[in-house]
Amino acid sequence: AVHDLGKATPVFQAKAGYDISDRIGCHIINNIKASGMPMVEFKSFFAASKTPHALASQLLLEKYECDKSISCIVGAHHGKPQTQQTLINNSIEMYNKNFYLDEKNSGWQDVQKEVIDIALSLAGFKSLSDIPKANMVAQMILSGLVIMTDWIASNEKYFPYMSIDDFLNYEVHNKEKKKKAWEKLEFTFPWEACNDWMYKDLYKERFGYRANDMQMGIKNIVGDIDEPGILILEAPMGCGKTEAALVAAEILANKTGRTGIFFALPTQATSNGIFKRVYRWLNSLMQDEEHSIKLAHGKAQFNEEYQALKIFKGSTNLSDCDDNDNAVGAIVHEWFEGQKKSLLADFVVGTIDQLLLSALKHKHFMLRHLGLANKIVIIDECHAYDAYMNCYLQRALQW
Repeated sequence: AVHDLGKATPVFQAKAGYDISDRIGCHIINNIKASGMPMVEFKSFFAASKTPHALASQLLLEKYECDKSISCIVGAHHGKPQTQQTLINNSIEMYNKNFYLDEKNSGWQDVQKEVIDIALSLAGFKSLSDIPKANMVAQMILSGLVIMTDWIASNEKYFPYMSIDDFLNYEVHNKEKKKKAWEKLEFTFPWEACNDWMYKDLYKERFGYRANDMQMGIKNIVGDIDEPGILILEAPMGCGKTEAALVAAEILANKTGRTGIFFALPTQATSNGIFKRVYRWLNSLMQDEEHSIKLAHGKAQFNEEYQALKIFKGSTNLSDCDDNDNAVGAIVHEWFEGQKKSLLADFVVGTIDQLLLSALKHKHFMLRHLGLANKIVIIDECHAYDAYMNCYLQRALQW
């Protein structure tokens, strides 16, 4: 709730809005001036670009004694963590005018403190010092979550711009807007793997045949594991490793509370081949549930099984992808379209680079970690990767 604290500064509020929002912009500026706080035109700020609002949010939180392990999450909500050099060179002391205009005037500080107090109240904390410190893993996941929620709330399809009349009656219209937006977004509930593996023949239930010795051995081994880590399966081609991996994933998901699966393959062609098999597995897995599925590679738009789908309530349903006419619970949700959001769907089949990118320093990489964090990850043909790819694979597995 406090991620945009940096917008409660004169340099940001002086910015010009869109042409369609001139009346709202004037209304905001007039209210600021009427409150007695100092305000000048945007052209008076000669170093406006030095304090973008994500950086300003982090600096202000730290000024009001928020722990750096929390403030850095806010500072990274536009996809890039702030560097130590930036925090020093672009500090509040260096560009005080951007934050307060007049150092002696506390009007802007009062507003900033009020925003923080509202966020603390929503979160159930009495002060910033009460917030637990976040380790690096928590920082990564929370950064991804803040970005995801920020993108949802900033989406004009779900939250269209308000007229000036709606803006003046903000509380009434905002409540209705949130309700309509959530109904339109219609995210699926997380997958909860059941304990069928304890008393059913999963191979018979899911794939329609009895397991061979290798497949049965995998099921028994995974069933005995208490603290899962990395499971390596090596067997000749045609033995049913894919089915064994899906059964193992289902058991591990039940034991550990994981809510999805990412199936990584070496090429787009192998991803296309596995996609339909994973879909059929999902069809047998889910009876009355709906969960999102995604084919994640650069040419997914040319995959007939993935694209020849039925539109349903703003999402895409996979029911006509199967040979029978029964409705199934796997849907392609339109919000997960796009490279950066692809791993956020419940079930993802894609190329190995989708996983390797989580080990690369690039913008919005936190979203990949958020998508992978609660999934069982299956890596196919891992013996075929070269030394260069293995460097990234090793770092990804460390995460």
